[in-house]
Amino acid sequence: MKIKTFFTFCFLSRNSVSARSAAMSFDFLGQRWWAVNDNVMGGVSAGYVEKIDNMLKFYGQLSSDFNGGFASCRTRFEPGSLAGFDGIQINVKGSARDFQARFHPVESAAYGRYVQGSYTANFKASPEWSTVRIPFASTEYSWRGRRPSGMPEIDPAQLKGMGFLIADKIFDSSFELFVDSISGYKNE
Repeated sequence: MKIKTFFTFCFLSRNSVSARSAAMSFDFLGQRWWAVNDNVMGGVSAGYVEKIDNMLKFYGQLSSDFNGGFASCRTRFEPGSLAGFDGIQINVKGSARDFQARFHPVESAAYGRYVQGSYTANFKASPEWSTVRIPFASTEYSWRGRRPSGMPEIDPAQLKGMGFLIADKIFDSSFELFVDSISGYKNE
């Protein structure tokens, strides 16, 4: 299978697709990233996000106290930025734990009361740099940890943001995830 990379969120990386090979590039380091943790529902997990050495670093520690157990980070981009792409590939390394990529659609009546959900796909990080490919077709709609039925399929043209989440119930050790590129790809 040939993959065409057109849209690159570039972190001036090592081992990643260069912005020169992309028809369109977008510097994620110029984007604002922020953390959203279980504190929004009374939990006390600690998740932080920062730009370090031209990479995104997401790190912290989960806690089950007060029914918590998740940490996340996210960013926004212009709707339509991923139009025409079949998925994303990310160059990552970090704690050997399960993470989730999350894609945030624009608000639409099609989502009904589940309007602030995300399309999600799980991936495992490793201590060595690796490229993880996430086809949009493999994502599932999630709203507050639930999978409501009847949700529309993902439309990359209608995405307005993305992020990463960890909720793997490992509370006795910290986590970290380094990302040095995120690229939209198209199957040929």
